[in-house]
Order: sequence, then structure tokens, then C-alpha cells
Amino acid sequence: MFEINGKATAKCINVFYKIILIMSLFFCDKVVAQQVKVSGYIRSEKKQPLAFSNIICYDYQTKDSLVVAFTSSEETGFYTLEFLSSPKLKVWVTCMGFEPETFQLAIQDSLHLTFTQDFILKEQSKLFDSIVTGK
Repeated sequence: MFEINGKATAKCINVFYKIILIMSLFFCDKVVAQQVKVSGYIRSEKKQPLAFSNIICYDYQTKDSLVVAFTSSEETGFYTLEFLSSPKLKVWVTCMGFEPETFQLAIQDSLHLTFTQDFILKEQSKLFDSIVTGK
């Protein structure tokens, strides 16, 4: 058998604790940030599902309004967004031929991180001034 002196053992334990501390700081943001889920349906005023609508979630507290998640609705109009939480978020929904809609997401605590939000989009009343044809 071999014998380890006290100073070498203490030094190894000290290095081990430093490695654990550095690793915990590296993964700390993953523990603090909570996963948010927003889902719902996108329909027209006539209650028709709007397939392939664009749903964008962005953080409006940042200078450039950072996009945190985006998706498109299914053929049934259903959508799901999943992203890391932030205190100031907006969900923006667009679909060709319809007025865009926004929804401000208020995350007040870590207990309510699943939201259901349906959107009813209004048809655009403005007609295009010109028609493009191919030749």
C-alpha cells in the first residue's frame, strides 16, 4: 500500500471543489431559466383555421427586439411555441391577407409557465393597388 500525505490530499480536494464550482457556474443559467410553452389556435373571423400562419415570440426589452422563438401553425390552425422565459415578451401572429395580431406575455412567477392563447385574425380591408402578372 502507499501513503498520501495530508498536504497532497488537501490540495486534491481543493482542486476538486474548484472544478465543481466552475461547472456549477457554467450550468447555472440552465437551472435559473425556465422553459415557457405557449399554444393555441389561429382562426379567421369566420372561425376558419388559418394554416401556416407565422408566430414569432420576441423579447422587447432588448435593443433589437431579440426573436426567442418562431413557428408556423398546422393545417388545423394549431401552434406551439417553446422557449426560455424572459420578463418582457410579445407574441406576434401574421398571415397573408389578414391583419397582424400581438399578445404581450406576462410571466410573473415560475409557477405559470404554460399559456393558451388563441388568435382571431381580421381580414385586411385594403386591396392591393396593382396586380403583378408574369409574361
